[in-house]
Amino acid sequence: TITLLSKWSNPDGTLGQKTKYISVTVTQNPILDISEGTEELTVQQGQANSTNITLNATGNTAIQSINLTCETTECTDLGITFTPSNISSLSAGSSQIINVSSTVPLGYTP
Repeated sequence: TITLLSKWSNPDGTLGQKTKYISVTVTQNPILDISEGTEELTVQQGQANSTNITLNATGNTAIQSINLTCETTECTDLGITFTPSNISSLSAGSSQIINVSSTVPLGYTP
């Protein structure tokens, strides 16, 4: 609640005042931003490599039940995994580093 108080002097020298109360409601606005560590990950056949990304909760409330998945055929073929892959809650203003790794099988054709 915001209180507005106005005071004034009347032409006859008397003082006047008026108080007004304004109710302000702030709604929840969860926002999840992803900061990439590297935009490209090079992995040789038969090898593994990884990089990190950062999840940032930039809204005004916690973000609940974050699940990271990669569900395409390429993700399966390239062994893409996220660690951690599940985050129960990320509070407003906080961040979480996620390791993204890939293991490319021998003989994989790009």
